[in-house]
Amino acid sequence: MIAKVILLKKTSGHKSFMIRLTDTGKKHYRSIDTPFTVDEWNYNPKKRKNELKALMPKMDGYDTYKENKQWVAITEKKYQDVIDNLVRLKKPFTAEKVFSLVNKPKTDYPNTVYSLFKYRIAAYKEADKYGTAESYHGTMKKLMAFHKRDMIFIELDDKRLLKFKKWMLDEGLSLTTVSIHLRQTRSMWNYAIREAKVASREDYPFENPKVMAELKTGYKSRAISKVDVEAIRKLKTKKEAYSNLWHACNYFLFGYLGRGINFQDMARLKWSDIEQGRVTYIRRKTRSKIQEETSFTLSPELVVIISEYRELWKTLPNYMNNPYVFPLLNPSYQKEMSIHHRIKKMRKIVNSHLKKVGEAIESEIPITTYTWRHSFAAIAKNDLNVDVAMISELLGHHDLETTKHYLKQFDHDSRDKALIGL
Repeated sequence: MIAKVILLKKTSGHKSFMIRLTDTGKKHYRSIDTPFTVDEWNYNPKKRKNELKALMPKMDGYDTYKENKQWVAITEKKYQDVIDNLVRLKKPFTAEKVFSLVNKPKTDYPNTVYSLFKYRIAAYKEADKYGTAESYHGTMKKLMAFHKRDMIFIELDDKRLLKFKKWMLDEGLSLTTVSIHLRQTRSMWNYAIREAKVASREDYPFENPKVMAELKTGYKSRAISKVDVEAIRKLKTKKEAYSNLWHACNYFLFGYLGRGINFQDMARLKWSDIEQGRVTYIRRKTRSKIQEETSFTLSPELVVIISEYRELWKTLPNYMNNPYVFPLLNPSYQKEMSIHHRIKKMRKIVNSHLKKVGEAIESEIPITTYTWRHSFAAIAKNDLNVDVAMISELLGHHDLETTKHYLKQFDHDSRDKALIGL
C-alpha cells in the first residue's frame, strides 16, 4: 500500500486535495486540508528566477514551493509509517484502518523503538536528568549499531534480543555492560507497555529467561578497610596542601565521613547547605522519587576539612563569592547541562588522582569516587556492627535490597567469628 498526496479533479470540475492509498490497484481517497492553494500546487519551479519574481513580486515563489513540497513529504510519510507498521504486524488491515490511525491515534507517544527512546531521552533532559539521558542514549546507539532500521516493539522480540546480546559479547563488551544495555532495553519495553501504550504485555520478550541469563558477574567489593582509610589520612599529611593528591584525599575522607555522600552531591554542596554544624542536602539521584532531605553532623575531622576550603577561597579573590564548598564547580556553570558535564569531567579527573592515592597506600581495591560510599557502608556493618536498616537510612536508600547489595562482601574476620563455637 502506497500513500500519496494528489489534487483530484471531480466530474463537476471542482478540485480538492486528497490523500490516496493505493493497494494492488485499488485506490482509496480521503480529503485533507493543505497549507497551499491550487495555484501554488501548480507552481512551476523550473522557470527562471527573474521570471518568477516578475510573476510573483510580493513573495518568493520558489521558497514557498519548497515549503509546500516539504509539507507533502511529511504528510505522505505520516501515512506511510502507519502502513509500514501495520505490515510489520503481519495482520490484515484496511485503508480505513490507516485513515483512522492517522487521524485518531491511540496515543500521543511515538510507536517505534528508536523514536520512543529519543522521546524518553528528551523528557529526561527536560527534567535535568542528564546522567539518565546519557545512559539511555548509549543503549540506543548500541542497539542502532546492531540494527540500523527502526522497529516497532513487536519486532524487538526475544530472538532479536538474544542476537543483540551475542553481538555485544562478540564485540568485546563486558558482562556488566551487556547487562546494563539489556536492562535499559527492558525498561523501554515496560515504558512502551505501561506509559506509552504502544506495545502489548503479550509480546513482552523478557519473559524468556535466556535473554538475561548468564550475565551475573559475582559481587566484587568496592570497599576498603579501616586500615586503608587511616593510610589515606596519613598520606594527606604528607602531601602539599591544595595539591591534586591532597584534594583527592580530602574528597575521599569527606565522602567517607559524610555518610557516603555521592560525588555529584558533594560537588553541588554549597556553603548555604551548612548550618549549625550540620550539612543538609537532597540526594540528586533520588530527587525525582522523593524530595527528602539528607543530613549529617560535621565531625571534628569534617570541620577541619571545611575550614581548609574556607581558607582556600580567601586566597582566591576571584572566587570569594563562589557558593560551592569544593573547587569542583563555580558560578560560571549556570545551566543544568553545563553543571552535569562539568561534574562528569571532574569525576574523571578526581578518579585519576584517587587511583594514585590507592597506589600510594598499596590498596588491593582500586579507589574511585564510589569507593568511599561502599567503604562507609561496609565498615559501619563489619567493624561497628551497625544494623543494615540503619545503614540503609544513612545512605539515603529507599530500598533495603540496594543496601544489601553494598554489603554482600563480608570480610574474612567476620566469617571466622561467625563460626566460633561450632
